[in-house]
Amino acid sequence: MSSEITMVDDVKERRDFFRIDDSVSMSYQEIKPEELSSRMENTEVEGNFTVMSSLASINQNMSGILHRIEDEDQDVAAYLKAINNKIDIIGRALLSCESDLTEQPAQPVNLSASGLAFFASEPVKVGVILELKLLLMPSFTGIITFGEIVGCDQVDEPVDGLNHLTRVIFMHMKEKDCDLLIRHVIQRQSEILRERREQSE
Repeated sequence: MSSEITMVDDVKERRDFFRIDDSVSMSYQEIKPEELSSRMENTEVEGNFTVMSSLASINQNMSGILHRIEDEDQDVAAYLKAINNKIDIIGRALLSCESDLTEQPAQPVNLSASGLAFFASEPVKVGVILELKLLLMPSFTGIITFGEIVGCDQVDEPVDGLNHLTRVIFMHMKEKDCDLLIRHVIQRQSEILRERREQSE
């Protein structure tokens, strides 16, 4: 039993370790605890908002196969990549038709696979459950998940007119969405480190 607890703690520590400052288009709404079950069932139905995350998850699962094809026949691999790009274009078009988040300016957040912190205009009570829509850029990956407010503090210096730093722990996130979020955070962290190296040279 203790080894299982240690394993869970180790996974959580690794998720928290990869924490970045990022810009994300997002929206959220408070939900009552008794609504959580039905809301979770609704998110199981894939809609246009999550079409890019579904495509990204499929691409991730097929990446090994594509690498093997590329080793054997580069023309076939190039053709498959072109088809993949066409599908991505269609996916982004479907997303833009359904969600106004594509037109909404991204806001600064501190993001990890286990939660996020963002600035809000109004305070939210600790313990409140939120339904969150996150649009990760530049991949246009849409994730719908839930989170519990673990802190909300007024700051002295507002950011974009928002003066309440709100901290959320994710709950009931789909495994594929968690994998995509981890991948996004690691990629952004690598980009940030590369930019810092280039600036120091």
